Amino acid sequence: MTRTPSPPPDGAARAYENRLLLILFLAFGFVFFDRQALSFLAPFISDDFHLSNTQLGTLSGVLALTWALSGLLCGRLSDKLGRRKPLLITAVVLFSCFSAAGGLVTGFAGLLLARALMGVAEGAVLPLSQSLMVEASRAERRGLNMGLLQGSSAGLLGGILSPLAVVWVAGHYGWRTAFLLTIVPGLLVAAWIGRSVRERPPGPRAPAAPVAAAPDATAPDISVSDTSVSATAAPASDRLSIRELLRHRNIVLCVLAACCYLTWFIVIITFTPTYLQDVKGFSAGTMSRVMTCFGVAWVLWGFVTPAISDRIGRRQTMILFSAVAAVCPLAVVYLDGPLVLGAVVVLTYTGLGCFTLIMATIPAETVPRGSLATALGLVMGAGELAGGFLAPVIAGRASDAWGPQIAMFISAGGAVLVVLLSFGLRETAPEVLKRRAAREAARAQSTAAGTGMGTGADARKAPDPDTDDADARTAGGADTGDEDARTDTGPSPDSAPAPAPGPGQGSSGPGGRRMRAAVWYGPGDVRVVERSVPEPGPGEVLVAVAYCGICGSDLHEYADGPHAIPVAAPHPASGTKAPLVLGHEFCGTVAALGPSVAGLAVGDSVAVEPHYRCGDCPRCRAGEYNICRHFGFAGLMGDGGLAEFAALPAYMVHRLPPDVPLEQAALFEPASVALHALRRAGTAPAALAVVGLGPIGLLTVRLAAERGVPRIIAADVAPDRLELAARLGATDTVDAGRAGGADGAGAAIRELAGGEGVDVAFEVVGSEDALGTCLAATRRGGRVVLVGLGRHVRLDAYALVNNEQSIIASVGYRDTYPELIRLVGRGGVDLTPVVTSTVALDDVVADGLRPLSQGPGGQIKILVRPTAARLSPADGPEPAQ
Repeated sequence: MTRTPSPPPDGAARAYENRLLLILFLAFGFVFFDRQALSFLAPFISDDFHLSNTQLGTLSGVLALTWALSGLLCGRLSDKLGRRKPLLITAVVLFSCFSAAGGLVTGFAGLLLARALMGVAEGAVLPLSQSLMVEASRAERRGLNMGLLQGSSAGLLGGILSPLAVVWVAGHYGWRTAFLLTIVPGLLVAAWIGRSVRERPPGPRAPAAPVAAAPDATAPDISVSDTSVSATAAPASDRLSIRELLRHRNIVLCVLAACCYLTWFIVIITFTPTYLQDVKGFSAGTMSRVMTCFGVAWVLWGFVTPAISDRIGRRQTMILFSAVAAVCPLAVVYLDGPLVLGAVVVLTYTGLGCFTLIMATIPAETVPRGSLATALGLVMGAGELAGGFLAPVIAGRASDAWGPQIAMFISAGGAVLVVLLSFGLRETAPEVLKRRAAREAARAQSTAAGTGMGTGADARKAPDPDTDDADARTAGGADTGDEDARTDTGPSPDSAPAPAPGPGQGSSGPGGRRMRAAVWYGPGDVRVVERSVPEPGPGEVLVAVAYCGICGSDLHEYADGPHAIPVAAPHPASGTKAPLVLGHEFCGTVAALGPSVAGLAVGDSVAVEPHYRCGDCPRCRAGEYNICRHFGFAGLMGDGGLAEFAALPAYMVHRLPPDVPLEQAALFEPASVALHALRRAGTAPAALAVVGLGPIGLLTVRLAAERGVPRIIAADVAPDRLELAARLGATDTVDAGRAGGADGAGAAIRELAGGEGVDVAFEVVGSEDALGTCLAATRRGGRVVLVGLGRHVRLDAYALVNNEQSIIASVGYRDTYPELIRLVGRGGVDLTPVVTSTVALDDVVADGLRPLSQGPGGQIKILVRPTAARLSPADGPEPAQ
């Protein structure tokens, strides 16, 4: 087995974060330097080309149109390829060249073409830059970084430097020379990007994708399956379609707000220079100085507004600062003195900081990493189409018809609409969410303390002091007080204390022993802390954990949870809510028994079946406890196995015979998912297909081979997983990445099955493409078993009915552990080939959750081994910390 390499020192990651911020600051800043140059040169160009307001608006609009389309397409392309750097370099070089081409045109048509081509190149820069920056940013600096990159950079270079530089050059050497000189900085920045930017940042980072759980979000359900991914692409479940993205309330509101904010921004910045000279009678120099005030405000509020949002919340910031922004275009109309106007502009041009929030920060905190660039491109693209393309054209025509002040009223109206839309946003700021969780936990503790606690089992529900910051440790060792370490894996000042513990969360374990546990406090916030060893109550068993696997659901909870973890109220079966111990794939030895437990003895090796069940609902009474109405898992809805000890209901614990090693038992939980799916498929097939070779897909192949299925066809996009599937019993493999999409992969499988198709296909990815592959691969009258946890998909019902195919769902498992014990015993089925790494508990974040959440990187299944495995609490002195 290979160990996941440790990340570089955090100092290297912070240095790269700052360097990347500077590079992308300049890249996006020069985008706006070039884009704004036309507005500031418009009075000069009009002398040669005699531009009307309508033509001026059309020039701005056509760039926005091509910008929008390019941003959306390039964002989607980069997510599919898993590559951003080559696209970004190409975009920076091209927009610099097309900007310079503006100095070579001979009329309005040529200028229109140059601006359209410039928009094609520039549109890709924002989603590519912001998605790179999100991945390299610490959680507490995310809003600030986004604001500096998108807001302040555009303000400094596009709002301050551009009017001063291009107006001066145009006044001394002509407007064509001003355009031609814009090529130089872009080419220099492109060279720096090529030399210094990385596709993946070094060292530990806060997860890029969602930090807020929106109830309407398209989030993976509780997981019992892993997704199959390539080494470079994000997990398939993370790559959402446009339709899936639009099921997030925040994304819809950000799209609408972007349309309104682009209207506010593009209209005011396009028409103000001409308005100041033609209506106010300002000279070119006075106009450029007033426009420089826009740039000063742009720089100031570009980072101040997002930084404030890190503290008070995105929603409140949007409401407050958008209302202020509505005043700015009105000031252009009603204030005459350039000094007073400039001062008011600095105070009220606050919208660009809010613009950053809706265009980058909030979407980045709402969707998975694999959909980052797509989401940013979608919001930016829609905003540019409506606010950047249509709004200036409409404003230009309206100004020609009813007077130039109409454009400023249109601009103000856009900001007012943003205020109204912002009331519907769901909060995503990490620090604000932490404080909310802390308040909820404090209220829960106060309630528990006020009701009084009894003794015995009830005493375990007393407030637990074990999560105090003084005792908490980071994933890498003792708490050093370092602010960055606290943000990524350790305690922070706003972190919530533990609520009253439920079963298995005792405040005083046997002999007062302490243990280490990986506790989920929030998205991107899993800490290895000290806790008291829980005391088993009536009907409970204390297990010393030997191994615990990291599942796809653990990654989802770490990266963008909570999905299954209860936060607002305790889960009905466990009586527990966050913060809680992760991990539901585990095994170990019995360390202690609570009252009324029979059939087990201290020292027994055991496998844990982590299903909670009520035992009383109709499904439980029918023996179908995996679909109990209080369905849940230890490690997701209650404390789990990423700890040295776990207290569990006795019905979860299966005693192992001596011939079943614990290394095998650690895989019984994912193997149970595979076994249950095979059972759900019905009678033994002559040919089956497994689409998606994560741990569960590979174990499905292995158990199907054990059952003697004659033909097993495995499909995935990763060659190493296809090779492993062949070793585990697959008779044929299909590289889905080379097969030409879902239909191509399905046709390849069908051909391998004799041309008619397989009897049953297992979808173990959770994506629409994988389901399409399965349906295309399955014969008439065949079955498709859904194991992967996807969301909404499109189905060709006509073909489904005509082929009389069946779709069967499979969730969790029931009564599978006895069969697995029999299969693995006496050297039978070997499940361990899917294990690629074993790490220590203290390294679970650095060597497990973080790297896996960024892509598998060659890993399939990582096991975690706590330091106190196989030890009873009475076995002597506590292990060294």
